[in-house]
Amino acid sequence: MLPSNPFAATERPLESAPRLATGVIGDFALDIYHTLDDTNSEISVETGMRTHSVRESRFTLGGAGNVVANLAAMGCRSVRCFGVVGDDIYGRTMVGLLQELGCDVTGVIRQASEWSTQVYTKLISDGEELPRVDHGNFNVVSDSSVELLRDALRAAVSELDVLVINQQALAPLLDERMRGELCTLGRAPDSPIVLCDSRDHADEFDGAIRKLNTREASRLLGLDPSEARTTSEWLEIADRLRLRWKRPLVITDGDRGSYYSDDSGAHHLAGLLILSRVDTVGAGDSYMAALAATLGGGATLEDAVKTATLAAGVTIQKLNVAGTASVTEIATLAQRAAFRHNLELAANPGDAHYVDGTEIEIIAPPPESRDIKVAVFDHDGTISTLREGWHSVMREMMITAAGGRRLTTLPAPRRSSLEQAIDELIARTTGVQTLVQMQHLVEMVHEFGYVPKAEILDAHGYKHIYNEMLMSAVRTRRGRVERGVLDSSDYTIKGATSLLAALAARGVVLYLASGTDLADVEAEARALRYAELFGPRIFGATTSITYNPKVAALEQIAREFADVEPHQVVIFGDGPVEISLGRRQGWYSVGVASDEPRRHGICLDKRARLIEAGAHAIVPDFSEWRALVGLVLGEREHD
Repeated sequence: MLPSNPFAATERPLESAPRLATGVIGDFALDIYHTLDDTNSEISVETGMRTHSVRESRFTLGGAGNVVANLAAMGCRSVRCFGVVGDDIYGRTMVGLLQELGCDVTGVIRQASEWSTQVYTKLISDGEELPRVDHGNFNVVSDSSVELLRDALRAAVSELDVLVINQQALAPLLDERMRGELCTLGRAPDSPIVLCDSRDHADEFDGAIRKLNTREASRLLGLDPSEARTTSEWLEIADRLRLRWKRPLVITDGDRGSYYSDDSGAHHLAGLLILSRVDTVGAGDSYMAALAATLGGGATLEDAVKTATLAAGVTIQKLNVAGTASVTEIATLAQRAAFRHNLELAANPGDAHYVDGTEIEIIAPPPESRDIKVAVFDHDGTISTLREGWHSVMREMMITAAGGRRLTTLPAPRRSSLEQAIDELIARTTGVQTLVQMQHLVEMVHEFGYVPKAEILDAHGYKHIYNEMLMSAVRTRRGRVERGVLDSSDYTIKGATSLLAALAARGVVLYLASGTDLADVEAEARALRYAELFGPRIFGATTSITYNPKVAALEQIAREFADVEPHQVVIFGDGPVEISLGRRQGWYSVGVASDEPRRHGICLDKRARLIEAGAHAIVPDFSEWRALVGLVLGEREHD
């Protein structure tokens, strides 16, 4: 019953990577991460000042070096490096790292004077990155280095399938002489495919397929880089640059996706919806390497951009490192990736369209032949409000856990940074099982470094603390319903139980899937008197971090209703997790943008997140359940 996967073919363009001979020329750099821990610092005898103690150091390839690392991770047959390093320990370290990857470094020239190996030193203190220390900003490439580099490139170019140009340094290797050499190469009829990622000189590389970001593209056309633009405006810009250069190009726009233009015109590929913590360092390098590995193998620009999007999606989920994306990782992400949708509509509620006379917002109407057989519901915030306020409880608990005893003495900027990171974590992971959220917390506690390692709990330990804080209020609320002090309608989204009953009465099979522990979901559904409508089809979290109750519900539907088509299933939820899951399956996805404290009315922040996740319709609550039944079942309203 699963629909076709929009990324199903993205592994195939990389099948040719083991046959590709690739080359990378440009600004090779070394990224050094020093994690500071001043618990063992001392007062310097020489200066009288307190020293900084380094607990851990990591050396990774950056700049053109990270493009090389990604090409190697993608399985390219050979990767040749063309660049300049200083006659220093950093240059020797960089060359050693390249050799460990199996790269050909005969084109890496060592320059003894006026050139320091490009190094970006990143100091991490208490989870915060301090101002970076850069080496190489005063480099001047010598005449002899240029000649040696030219000779190495000319000797190798006939054996290359694809050449990547990387320019990003303040004092770049690719001066006017080398840019002229590469232009000549790019215009030659027998040249390899040339791709260019140049921060400052994209206009000069004739014959290259260029990758730019939106700021670079804006500057090239004399536009204000800070000005917001619509998708259609960016497509027009992509076409203007293609006509200017007479070559295909790609413009990246962060999590909004990519705009690309070739002979078929300009197109937009939406960004990925990533429901976990992200770190964008190195994403552009992975993207560029994937373009090279796919286009070099003969893939279309469309397939290359899809593969590059996935590669960047892999990398941004690797925290605090300029990561790489392997073929296996790209293929794995392709099986579960989801796009962000309708970004402009999400940001502009005034553009909404509604079912006549209602507050039901329609982004895409249901199919004509829907014949709904199955309805899947999220629980907390979609039906039940027994856990209303969980967000504040989790926020307080996570801030306390990550700050530890030092929380009350943290300087205001660091406290603000910690709170911002927690807020982003909760927003991105709303709807996943609590244990997964707590695993992210464990990682964050380690990264910030405010808590001694011996005192850091595991995910189960933090989940226990959170549940103890939350469940006291939940048990009190549930008890008041069970004793008859309050009615179930006092703790459900308005109209929810009426909608459930109406769907069940029409023969629709109901599923309940929640990230909350299964025993609690069942108990709360019984207390609110709708458990019997779901029968045995209630799914909740277990003690296993790999068990996903919403995926488990999907799999059960596939087993129980093997003949049900995607258009015969509808899903309701107030979180991006279930909406993106439903959208990916081809189900009609209804986002519930509920204002949980009031139990009716719309929460605009939720609306935006749900539309981006792929909701086909948005409701503030279920007070207009008759019209909603009519919409999803294709029948007139019933009394």
